[in-house]
Amino acid sequence: MVVRVVRVALVIAVAACGSSKRPAGEDAMRGARDGSAAPADTGSGSGSAAPTGEVAVRVEWRAVPTSARQSPGTTPCNTPRAPAVTPTTMWGIPEAMILAEKAPAPGTARITIAGCALTPRIVVARELIVDSALDRPTKVMLVKHGTIAALGALQSGEARTIQLPIAGHAVMLSLDANAVYRLGLDSPDGEVAWIVNAPGLVTDVTGLATLALPAGKHDVTAWLPARGGQEWKVVKSNVTVEASALVELAIDLGPR
Repeated sequence: MVVRVVRVALVIAVAACGSSKRPAGEDAMRGARDGSAAPADTGSGSGSAAPTGEVAVRVEWRAVPTSARQSPGTTPCNTPRAPAVTPTTMWGIPEAMILAEKAPAPGTARITIAGCALTPRIVVARELIVDSALDRPTKVMLVKHGTIAALGALQSGEARTIQLPIAGHAVMLSLDANAVYRLGLDSPDGEVAWIVNAPGLVTDVTGLATLALPAGKHDVTAWLPARGGQEWKVVKSNVTVEASALVELAIDLGPR
């Protein structure tokens, strides 16, 4: 893992450049909607294109316990801690990770420290920018917990301390491929955020994530990290993607 400290102007420039570039898979998703498949590299080196489609993955948890939907206490700032999950009225689960081997590759993501919270709480990223909105020095701890192959048995590794002197300063981190990290505030009961460097997406406020994938059968994994007193949940499924079409997949986290 490579750590680089950057000034805010540089960070803003990086973010701006990233925002002007169309994310990988966006052409494929638009092609599925208007009926024209976007080309994808088959890896054969022949220059031929493989047809693509979309899969709309909805993560649900109909048996979600009441404790997972309640605040587990207060932060060191004396504010309520966020609950483990905030399901929709139809049991959709936001902030769950959807992983698929041939999904678009991760890019750069940002996590901001404000008060005693980390926002967002889960991201897909190859490079991570950590910045502070606080008017005082702060530090966070980054811990590698293993790889996506062991989502159900992650082990805490050695913690790395990241110093953020004042508001506006940021640190950029290059992460190991297929690795899972936890970023936490330097306090026993502080909030945490999770980072995964693997092809996938995070579900939106409705519990939905839409992936552009080559036509064919794919394994799909839904992962809800441990947080707010709630243990991890990981559920594996599969789906057959059709060229130039949208298929739907519902994954219920159910009882562990």
